[in-house]
Amino acid sequence: MRRAVWGVVCAMIGAGFATGREITAFFTRFGAFGYLGIAAMFIVMALFFRRLTGIAAARGTCSIGALCRERGGICGASSALFVLLFSVCGGGMLCLTGQVGALTLPIKGAYEIALMFSLLSALLLMRKKLTVLSGFSALLLPCLLLAAALILRLPVPPDAPPPPDLPLISVPMGISYAGLNVTICAGLCCEVSGGCTSRAVTRFSIKSAMIFTALVTLFNFAYLRLYPLVATAELPLIALLRAYGSFGYRLSLAVLFMSVYTTLICALRSLDGILRQKLDGRLSALLTLILPLLFSLIGFDGLVGRLYPVLGALCAAMLLLIVTGKSKAKK
Repeated sequence: MRRAVWGVVCAMIGAGFATGREITAFFTRFGAFGYLGIAAMFIVMALFFRRLTGIAAARGTCSIGALCRERGGICGASSALFVLLFSVCGGGMLCLTGQVGALTLPIKGAYEIALMFSLLSALLLMRKKLTVLSGFSALLLPCLLLAAALILRLPVPPDAPPPPDLPLISVPMGISYAGLNVTICAGLCCEVSGGCTSRAVTRFSIKSAMIFTALVTLFNFAYLRLYPLVATAELPLIALLRAYGSFGYRLSLAVLFMSVYTTLICALRSLDGILRQKLDGRLSALLTLILPLLFSLIGFDGLVGRLYPVLGALCAAMLLLIVTGKSKAKK
């Protein structure tokens, strides 16, 4: 379960805060009250993880699609919503891998080449064992902590206006953020819960939520100090680390690519698992290729700014229905 914890945490980092735009949109822009949203995120995330993995372990369910079917009459709606979320998430991650390619490769069409390479290679890796994700975590987390330390060393801009305090919005946004990230990892949670005891499931849930919350809190604190710079940057992580020259720039690109690529594998893995509940293997693989590619045409700004918060709230509500619903009797 230890490897599973790190795999789940790293899978959430790409969609959760790899670029800096996500944390700014969900927490930093609310000022000090953003920490209320982070607290709400931790509580909801821990509860959802515990309930979700507990049900999957008790029922012997190894995929989110099978779990939806187990929980009664919400299968159709929940499956469709999860397909939408995994497709949107995959599209967002493809946009980011394309941007990393455009910033790294000095050739024409670098964006499209990097995007398609990431998509095709992730499709090959998505059906491998979970050790692939845990292996990425061993590389990603040290780089992520180094990036946070460097951002914290940057001087605060003089006379920088603080973000507005919006206490009534921060908590719902934190709940939406938790719903978004737990749903992205719901398939992994079902996979790793097989044969686990109740105590092991509880430890997994608390550790996953605590580690992810600690990372979100760290980066939110770092971005809050530099809010004017973060608020206007398209990719805040890259913009801030550029202050350290070529080393900081390359570090930011490495962190960004590893983060989004891990989440891309997770999103495609879960999307394929949902589709295989209804479709044959070839059609499922084709749709797993096409759907994220279509959503990538919207662009990362459109996906994060418009679809992420709404989908997060809907997925939190749907997860609540799944974890509180009654299971069908086994035949």
